[in-house]
Amino acid sequence: MQEYYEKLCKKFPEITFNTGSSLMSGNENKVVINISSECLKKMANDPEFAKKVEFNLTGAVPGQNRMFAQAKADNAVIHGVTTVIDADGNASVTCGGMTRTSGSKQNSTTLNAEKKQKERL
Repeated sequence: MQEYYEKLCKKFPEITFNTGSSLMSGNENKVVINISSECLKKMANDPEFAKKVEFNLTGAVPGQNRMFAQAKADNAVIHGVTTVIDADGNASVTCGGMTRTSGSKQNSTTLNAEKKQKERL
């Protein structure tokens, strides 16, 4: 199983794989996949199963990049992303908190317009 794990890490160098018992979160600059040891064992012993999971892994980095870009476009910041692949190869993704940014350019324009309107009164 260790040999397959090392092969997987080389195949997906932009992903940090966690096989430990505690979950790790990724962020805008780091994709982390928490993969169960049972899934890893199945992948090491079943090439068809491995192919299915690896196909899904090819979308992890672009998917996470799109998610952070969309949040940014919506004036939001995602603070962390936790991705888990269970024993059956199913992935679940959870965002660990999101806050809205101020959108300062838009707000300052609005505030200046309001200030000028008050000055006229």
